[in-house]
Amino acid sequence: MRYAARSDQGRIRTKNEDSWNIILNRDSRAVGFVVADGMGGHKAGDVASRIAVEVMSETIISLSALQTNLDDAEVFLRDGMDEANRRIMTYAAEHLRGIPSGTTLTAAYIDGPMLLLIHIGDSRAYLLRDGRMRQLSHDHTYVAELVATGVIQPEDAKIHPERNKITRALGFDDCMKPEVYLERLRANDRFLFCTDGLTEYVNEAEMLETLVAFPPHQAVDTFIEMANNRGGKDNITAIVAVVDGGDAP
Repeated sequence: MRYAARSDQGRIRTKNEDSWNIILNRDSRAVGFVVADGMGGHKAGDVASRIAVEVMSETIISLSALQTNLDDAEVFLRDGMDEANRRIMTYAAEHLRGIPSGTTLTAAYIDGPMLLLIHIGDSRAYLLRDGRMRQLSHDHTYVAELVATGVIQPEDAKIHPERNKITRALGFDDCMKPEVYLERLRANDRFLFCTDGLTEYVNEAEMLETLVAFPPHQAVDTFIEMANNRGGKDNITAIVAVVDGGDAP
């Protein structure tokens, strides 16, 4: 895989509460991608996102050294997310007088031809394949639940006054209920892992156009520039990964 990542503070925020990592194995091959968005309005969101990324990175490094089947790998990733959740809650108890600190987390583990994704919150994972963009993750937000139950239409979610209300995240509850997704890799697949500072301003058609036109390092730069030029009200993080063997730029 070829890959690139970039994170930007944006135009409004005074600090960057996003965290990310690309995990390499001993052969310098990418085996994982992690992105987290510390929740604005809560104490030490930057610490929460950093803890989450550190723990999941450690988990993926350990997992890549083992010979496991996919079922065992899923259990391993879930245990890692549980550990991240515990560490964030412990930090809040010890340093924030019990005031919660939270973060989203989207982490992908590469096991041979398979990508195993574990996710909580509203940071996203996308796949571009055969000319079609597909969101792999499901947003854990109030408006996503309204759309899923038919209360509002998808186009209304973008302008709903509570569109940023997250219903699941790390750091708030022992039972935080992440979701896991499995995808078989194909040559020329393009993946985008990002925080909502990007998806607030860049739609799927624009993501597709950018991923098709540019190699990973130029794509992430373009995404950051687009989001900032349209307001940049939040931190912005993007990781782009392309599976070799096709004709992607």
